[in-house]
Amino acid sequence: MKQLIINEIFISLYNKSPEWKLVNPPQFLLKTMRSISDLWQNLHELNRDPELANKKSELSLVLFNLSEATIAISKVISHHGFEDVLLSEESLTQLGFLLSDKKLDRVNPSDLTDLKSTCLDIFGTLCKKLSGSLKILENASILQALIELLRNNTKESSILNQKIVKVIEKIADEDSFRRALINYGFFVFILESCLKTELHPAIYRKDAFAFVVRVIKNLQVNHLLNKLILTLFPPHVQEKIYGNQKSDDVLNLLDTGYDTPKSMWTQLMRHEVLLLLTIEADQIENNWRKFEAKEIRITDNFMFWTDLYNKMSPVFPELEENLCVDDIFLKNFNKEPKFEPEVRKIV
Repeated sequence: MKQLIINEIFISLYNKSPEWKLVNPPQFLLKTMRSISDLWQNLHELNRDPELANKKSELSLVLFNLSEATIAISKVISHHGFEDVLLSEESLTQLGFLLSDKKLDRVNPSDLTDLKSTCLDIFGTLCKKLSGSLKILENASILQALIELLRNNTKESSILNQKIVKVIEKIADEDSFRRALINYGFFVFILESCLKTELHPAIYRKDAFAFVVRVIKNLQVNHLLNKLILTLFPPHVQEKIYGNQKSDDVLNLLDTGYDTPKSMWTQLMRHEVLLLLTIEADQIENNWRKFEAKEIRITDNFMFWTDLYNKMSPVFPELEENLCVDDIFLKNFNKEPKFEPEVRKIV
């Protein structure tokens, strides 16, 4: 196998000069997508090959060509347009496959990071068009791949999560799409990742939590997400989430904890909420497995996430053991006797 050539153009050289005038950009895009499909198949064949250890150079070339072909797709639509060509079911499904590496158990995940990053850039460009967002949202395999990547607990995948949220933000600009994403359970996964301080970088978690808070405060939002927040977090934490504080400050409080006469949030409480979110997310994924991706369209109000929140409720011993009178935790108040509670007039 040699370096990839399409329409007599070396793809790796084209990527260095993307302003080069293409004779037929739509045809070039389609041929490049077919090459990506063939290369992806080659990669899976190598992954299954018992002699893979002796074919490292071949594996490296396949990965190189695959990455360059995906970069070329991104360069063409950025410099020449014609992104509509990629909105076919076949092309979107193939791009979705590039985000999923569950069956590539013998390929180093870090070798696929740049490839996935470019795919997310392509999806971000496609989402600029309303029709592009609709097509991506209709393609169940893409959303499943995005969520699988979001839940992947590797350092490499954490680098990509910020781009995933940016793609979803663009899709969620439309109210109907936002409600569909909630029905699909997407925000359960995002909220879960926000609380995984040890696995995801702070810059991603800040962007993700800010996105969740913006959606929560939207009056047109599906009631499921609000009920999730009201079920998981105690009232004084809900006030902070729904209040006027910056989302970064609220996330910092959720990370570090606080203990005052008016409110309290501990690391044990955070772990309890995270545990329930993980259980919820696992249940949603189990619901997915009952269906083939081709059998569903997310925009048809298909419900993967129904009333699961009714089956779970966190237990916070810290609150149960701390008597609360007029919104004051007495145990905490006794530690801060100088604290001045608000005096309420009795009418």
